Amino acid sequence: MFRLTMKQSKCIPVYLILNLFLNGCWGYSFFQDLIPNGHSVKHPCIPNTPWEGVGHTNRQGGGKTNAFGQDFADSGHQWTQALCLQDSDGDGKTNGEELGDPACIWSVGQVTSRTKDVTHPGVCEPFHDSMCHGKNDFVSCQSDDFVDCDVIKGPDINSLDLTFPVFTVPPTVTNNLCVTFDLPVDQDYHIVATEGIVKSSLVHHMLLFACLDDDDLTISSPEACKMESTLCSNLIDGWTLGTYGQCYGDSLGFKMGATGYKRLKLEIHYNNPNKEATTIDSSGMRIFYRPVRPEVQELFTLMTGQFLLTLPPGQPSVEQIGVCKRSCTSQIFKRPIYVIQGVNHMHETGLSMSVEVYRHGAHVANLTDELKFNPTDALYFHHKPPVEILPGDEIITRCIYDTTNRTSWTYYGNAATDEMCVGLLLTYPKSAFNFEEFEGLSCNSESDLSFCEVVQEKPLNGCNWTTVIQPEKIGFINLTKHLFENCKLEGPCSTECKEEIKTLLSNPCFQGEAAEVVKNYLPLSKEGSNLLEILKLCPLDELAP
Repeated sequence: MFRLTMKQSKCIPVYLILNLFLNGCWGYSFFQDLIPNGHSVKHPCIPNTPWEGVGHTNRQGGGKTNAFGQDFADSGHQWTQALCLQDSDGDGKTNGEELGDPACIWSVGQVTSRTKDVTHPGVCEPFHDSMCHGKNDFVSCQSDDFVDCDVIKGPDINSLDLTFPVFTVPPTVTNNLCVTFDLPVDQDYHIVATEGIVKSSLVHHMLLFACLDDDDLTISSPEACKMESTLCSNLIDGWTLGTYGQCYGDSLGFKMGATGYKRLKLEIHYNNPNKEATTIDSSGMRIFYRPVRPEVQELFTLMTGQFLLTLPPGQPSVEQIGVCKRSCTSQIFKRPIYVIQGVNHMHETGLSMSVEVYRHGAHVANLTDELKFNPTDALYFHHKPPVEILPGDEIITRCIYDTTNRTSWTYYGNAATDEMCVGLLLTYPKSAFNFEEFEGLSCNSESDLSFCEVVQEKPLNGCNWTTVIQPEKIGFINLTKHLFENCKLEGPCSTECKEEIKTLLSNPCFQGEAAEVVKNYLPLSKEGSNLLEILKLCPLDELAP
């Protein structure tokens, strides 16, 4: 069982962050092969830029489908004569004309009669023509930074594909699978860019973690990720909808090799709603690296947000706030840090989100500011010049949700129907963070407790919560001894059991915000899980006097 000590605190954020990027998707290379010239469709307003997800509003694929994607789905994901003759985007040209098969005679594996001047069957063109007004609102003409990533074109750049060995995705709705990869250790290198390698429509998101020197976790084939694991807990990067790759530039990078990270853990989240049993996958991520340079600053991904969410149903606007307090930043930052990028993460009910910096009560900067959050299109906020954050500054994360269509309460969780409030900040220099005292360093909150207060086991509303979440602690033993004697997991809700549950619920640790914190950690042990199950034995109305 874990201990909530400053030296071992890395278990706290890992338990809560292993599933940040949850978005549904289909598309990618498999579907591109099913339409003529599917790999040759270009972006209508960004030169020399491919549109891989031809049937999607997001050019990388995944999420909401565009007009062509809807018609393609209606045709059973097959290139039929009817689909070929349709004008999905309403620009006066058939889908066949746009994709180089005007006679509608192409079949899978053949070469089309025209391979040049292929246009997008889901984007109305000419792009700015009056007839296309309102039809192309989903198209962004802003260039992806990764397309212009000059650093990966250097002569000393190497690349390494971290992909799962070919395997069959399990026929269950949700799978979080992990594999570890050993890195070159002949010298020091800097990871200067990453990109996703997506080969299956079931891939939801990917996360890449770095392992510390004392982490001996080795996973050679895909297996279920252990949510409570403290191993390989330093988040490096990830892939999700709306992203293609991350380019850190010429002066920043993550250090790997002889004196840097020596092993990475890749986690892939699969969403398999139809419980398909024959899907083969070997997705992963590609890292670009080069020999270390002394002038390059080391990067660190800092997480902010609120990890305890309770959202009432039927509300058009519900705000949740996470505060990284002044008292905490003064401990976790040894000197100023600099933020070069921020990205928000919420789920289906997310409405808007921002991450803000305050100094002596005055607003300094917005690290993110997303007035209209879109869960299928990640919006990255780049800061040039970087935003400076000082020890003693306050970082506030604000998340607003629309639960109008929900009929029950929504809580923090990994499923798309759960919610999250997480900001990810790409920062430097890594040496400015106080890892000596806080190994699993982050800037999140749990209710009113900051990360530092959680690690330092600060009481909440009269509750010494850390003593009641660990079965070997005297607080847990005293609280549950008579409860376990009088209540059995299989029931029934006896009179004696009711009285013990009443006594437990009168304890400050099972009331208000303290109860939310306690219930968040109890599932990490068998005894804690049993306690939660016993509390379900007697409905609250049966406990009334």
